Amino acid sequence: MNGRGWTWPVFAVFLTVVIAFHAYMGRFAHPMADDFSYALKDVSQGAWNAALWEYDHWNGRYASNFLVLFGPLRGGLDAIHLYRLIPAALFVVTFLGAFTFMIALGRPALPGSHAAIAALIWTALFAHVMPDMSEGFYWYTGSVTYQLPNALCLFALALLIRGIRNNALWVMIAIVPFLAFIIGCNEVIMLLVVVGTLLAGAWSFRQNLRWSAAGVVITVLIIGCALLMILAPGNAVRGAFFPERHQLLRSLGMSVLQTGRFTLEWAACPSLLLLSMVWWMHHRHLAQRFPLLSSGFGLSPWKSVPVLFAVIFLCVFPAYWSTGILGQHRTANVACFFFLPLWFMNLSVFAARFGGTVMRLHDTDRLRVTAALLLLVAVDLSFSGNSGEAITDLTTGRAERADVQLWNRYELLRQAAERPEGIATIPFIADPPRSLYVLDLRDRHFLVNQDYAAWFGLKEVRPHVLIQSDAAKTTN
Repeated sequence: MNGRGWTWPVFAVFLTVVIAFHAYMGRFAHPMADDFSYALKDVSQGAWNAALWEYDHWNGRYASNFLVLFGPLRGGLDAIHLYRLIPAALFVVTFLGAFTFMIALGRPALPGSHAAIAALIWTALFAHVMPDMSEGFYWYTGSVTYQLPNALCLFALALLIRGIRNNALWVMIAIVPFLAFIIGCNEVIMLLVVVGTLLAGAWSFRQNLRWSAAGVVITVLIIGCALLMILAPGNAVRGAFFPERHQLLRSLGMSVLQTGRFTLEWAACPSLLLLSMVWWMHHRHLAQRFPLLSSGFGLSPWKSVPVLFAVIFLCVFPAYWSTGILGQHRTANVACFFFLPLWFMNLSVFAARFGGTVMRLHDTDRLRVTAALLLLVAVDLSFSGNSGEAITDLTTGRAERADVQLWNRYELLRQAAERPEGIATIPFIADPPRSLYVLDLRDRHFLVNQDYAAWFGLKEVRPHVLIQSDAAKTTN
């Protein structure tokens, strides 16, 4: 078989295996911290009352709060099999979102097989380089608050592209519930949607384009949902726990530093660089079929490059502004998800602008070089980054050993709840899996200890070796 016949199909199969492997790792996932506290609120107050309490006393996430309160842990630890299905479901939704978006963007010239390969690359590369894999997919509270709206954004964008292209009113109407839900999931996605809407409006104004009635309705909806998030009473209550919040200069400075940090980290990923070389080599060939590529999406570098940095800045700034710290990296995960396609968009912009420098290779040579580069990508995905850690966790038995330790921990907590003193002293997880684990015990004031105590009906949960630390709080 020649290169044209087997290279990309084999690579697609490999990427499918990588994604399936990450999904399979969900069978070792366990609830942690907020998973317990939200489920306990649901049991004690009822999910609807608890959601209203969250809006009044903690945050304005009117959509994701319902998801975490109606989560699989409502059925207790006996329903952990449902908890463990969530990562696999999220990987499927992420791939389907990317596939749907690519089909909408490349229609009618882009074949379904090409869109599927692009979606596989996007999903696998994101899983490989995202800053915090465990919070992104395996911790239910974090994954449905951040990764689910990431994927749903792609469906919404696909609908928007179709509605604009076909001038279809029903499509524009269908996008309304998508956007309302997405904006209500977290502050970062809300900010991205609002900024994107404002930029689209400014571009339309400069082009002297008239807005349709549907466009006006969607814009009003986006602003209204954003205000519902921003003006939530709970934001002020939650902010009181973070005395370093609302420091503009510090927030701007730290956000700029984090933008530089994550840009360098992701741009230095070998898989991303190798795939960039493949994209660059094939750009001239692809541009002949896809007008968007040949024109560089109608952008110039001075417009496209700032967008690449802006998406990271907009994702990290809300955390610094509202809390004074970045805390968990769930917001950086969002930035990474959108950074990857913007990276390749910028490559197209530069290739279109400096077309004379794009590699000119004979078809046979190009296919051979492509096969070699994709082989190197496969090696990198197998031995480094999040993918390499996941493989190590499974092949060394680390994930399975941690699973056994956590089930033993639950049994110790149940036994302690039957004793009159109501105090449990339990061991740390020895050698926890790097791809799965979020947080372990600290001192009795730490959120993990407190959530275990509340869930199992204990007065206090202590580790075998007490570690003194400040009370920690969820920040993102």
